[in-house]
Amino acid sequence: MRPIILCLFFFCSVSPSFLYAQDQEEILNYHSEIEVQLDGSLKVTEEIQVRSTGNAIKRGIFRSFPVRYRDRFNNQVRVGFDILEVRKNGEQEPYEIIRQGDYEVVRIGDENTFLDPGIYDYTLEYSTNRQIGFFETFDELYWNAIGDSWDFRILEASARVILPEGGIMGQYAAYAGPYGSNRCPCNVKKESDRVLFVEVTEPLNAGEPLTVAVSWQKGLIAPPGTAAKTKEFLGDNAGILALVIGLILAFAFYFFAWTKVGKDPHKGGIYPIFEVPEGLDAAGVRYLYKMGFDTKAYVSAIVALATNGWLKIIEEKKKKYVLEKIDFPETSNSGYQRIMSNLFPAGNQTISLDQKEHKKIGGAMKGLQKDLNDRFHGTHFKNNYAWLVPGILISIIGLVLGVKYTMDVSLESENVFLIIGLFFCFFLLMFLRKVFLTVMHYMDYGHVKMSTLISEAFSLVFILGFPIIALYFFDAQFPVGFLLVALVLGLINVVFAFLIKAPTEKGRKVMDEIEGFRMYLNAAEKPLLESFNPPGLTPEIFEKFLPYAIALDVGEAWGKAFENKIDSLSTEDNRSRSRYHPSWYAGTGFAAGSLAGFSSNLGKTFGSALSNSASPPGSKSGSGGGGSSGGGGGGGGGGGW
Repeated sequence: MRPIILCLFFFCSVSPSFLYAQDQEEILNYHSEIEVQLDGSLKVTEEIQVRSTGNAIKRGIFRSFPVRYRDRFNNQVRVGFDILEVRKNGEQEPYEIIRQGDYEVVRIGDENTFLDPGIYDYTLEYSTNRQIGFFETFDELYWNAIGDSWDFRILEASARVILPEGGIMGQYAAYAGPYGSNRCPCNVKKESDRVLFVEVTEPLNAGEPLTVAVSWQKGLIAPPGTAAKTKEFLGDNAGILALVIGLILAFAFYFFAWTKVGKDPHKGGIYPIFEVPEGLDAAGVRYLYKMGFDTKAYVSAIVALATNGWLKIIEEKKKKYVLEKIDFPETSNSGYQRIMSNLFPAGNQTISLDQKEHKKIGGAMKGLQKDLNDRFHGTHFKNNYAWLVPGILISIIGLVLGVKYTMDVSLESENVFLIIGLFFCFFLLMFLRKVFLTVMHYMDYGHVKMSTLISEAFSLVFILGFPIIALYFFDAQFPVGFLLVALVLGLINVVFAFLIKAPTEKGRKVMDEIEGFRMYLNAAEKPLLESFNPPGLTPEIFEKFLPYAIALDVGEAWGKAFENKIDSLSTEDNRSRSRYHPSWYAGTGFAAGSLAGFSSNLGKTFGSALSNSASPPGSKSGSGGGGSSGGGGGGGGGGGW
């Protein structure tokens, strides 16, 4: 009686777990046979034995395979995946391939056919390429024989790697268990010089991969050449290809346009001249010198009106100025007429350089700009901006197509980083443009405001800090290759917008003379000019050419030259300088006694006040071995459906 009771007790205690095991869906055996081909592709045969209870495995199983990766710059790398054969219990089985993000999913079975509970043997044969690593002294296959995305426990797992004829296996390793594990509870056997067999000695839980790594000698498989790599890269990244094509076409068109209309005529000889070229006014000289209008053209025109005795500049207090109309005769200079009519309408005799008067001051500036454009644009130089339109359209089309093709094959989260990255590139482009203008300003004036440097330093910190924060805190995956090409495309547009302007033959001759005149103003009274017999530097000459010195960014040098001349006329005392008092200027700026500083301040402080008062309030801103499980190619996972 006692033996019967013991048997019943044993049966009752064991049968629940036995019955549970019989009811559980799992992979009983998973074997992967990987054959390395001489062309670098892989032929893989996977034999998967499963137990189905009709729970998850209703119609069959599915196998997901990763076909898209990212390189270290987050560019896309696509690998081939071609199904050769699918069988169930040795018989052909229907299947369907579905694309899901970075994976292609092979769904095995028929949608209308349900499986009876039981054990089924599935065989999946496929080929894939671009899985081999080519290193300096060896080549290697680092392969996830079983991926980390299987939904079921795997009781028995094994893999075999077979090299091509002539292959001699070098170092090898295997890893199994939780993702990232560098251990392998398995038997690893080198069956021959070109065959490695790996068998896991304990079950793998759901999501636990088996990875093998096998190396062999160089020369067995030819690595892809530069042309092949380039073709593969552009094929993987259709968005970058569209962008590169747009970049090439835009550059080709811009280069054609530049050679057609933007190439400057040959520069003539430059030598000092001592009279204003062709009797031009100071604003006209500035307009031709810069091939465009800026505030300094306006400043030089106002100073010219003052030195001619037609108005007076009064400095009431620091950086506060008043213009007083003295006597403005009839003149053939239409630019001066537009300035005076706008500044002093209806008999007004004075105007304060204040933003309250922005309509009058801004109107005068716009009138001068229109006058200069009418007089010189087209005859002396051409902006040729119409030639930029096709290049801009090509760039926009290339960018739009590039974004479309990239977003079509990217995940939603990746598309977000793409758009953010494009905005970042836009702000970086604007920053680089601002830096370029700052450099040009320094070359013109010899100085840069400290506030400008501080503003650009803060901008640089923000621009560099943004991607660092995005990468560190948000694990941002920016498509670096795409964004770099987009940035270069933007730079090409900015650069050619600057280069496309060109003087005419007539304008080139006048501009050469302007450079010669500037040479005189910048080096007056220096020994270099003595052999050219320059005119004597008198107060009349100083005042006559002061507006031009301001227009050509040499006001300080011109004032210093006159200052030195006055000093040389008095050897006993230094009172000669104090005897010069311009009737057209009143204020502490001149009382400081430095003519160099006075000339410089006319272009800077007075110019700043004039510029600010030409804009309405609020229109400007004031703020600024060594491997691990799951670490190789292939892999993926699967489940039931």
